[in-house]
Amino acid sequence: MERKSANLVDVAEMRLVTIEDIVTTELESAATLMRVSNILRTRLDEAVTRQRMSWAGYEVLDAICRKGPMSYRSLSSALDRHRTSITSIVTALVSSGYVTRRRGGSRPDEFLVETTDLGVRRHERARVSAVEVSKRMFESGDASAMLHHLRGLDSALRAKPDVRG
Repeated sequence: MERKSANLVDVAEMRLVTIEDIVTTELESAATLMRVSNILRTRLDEAVTRQRMSWAGYEVLDAICRKGPMSYRSLSSALDRHRTSITSIVTALVSSGYVTRRRGGSRPDEFLVETTDLGVRRHERARVSAVEVSKRMFESGDASAMLHHLRGLDSALRAKPDVRG
């Protein structure tokens, strides 16, 4: 008997969670994630800018250095960016001498983008600079655990259909 009454008292003292609490928590989580994303992007952009490229340029170079020559379509899919953005980024990288583009692939309007020797060297320098910044940002926490959770969140968000109000 005593155990039942103790449980009822515990339940009575518990705070009930309302829909408003859940929505507020979700919104605060999204806003915090966006702020963290902006801070990370700004700091990493500053790191690669020292190597004379933008973060977007670094991402394209990184994808090509890891996977080899890629089409605009493949880059767009791999980086989750619109094809016109990829075109602009690649044009800037071509102007800097970091990549070349040539016709190729199964369609006549398809281009393959590949790195130059200069692009490989610049990518490596930018990568080292970005890694140094990342280490300083995460030295107080467990970066591998954080990465595991962020990858899980990324997968979950990508799996859900796009919901627009």
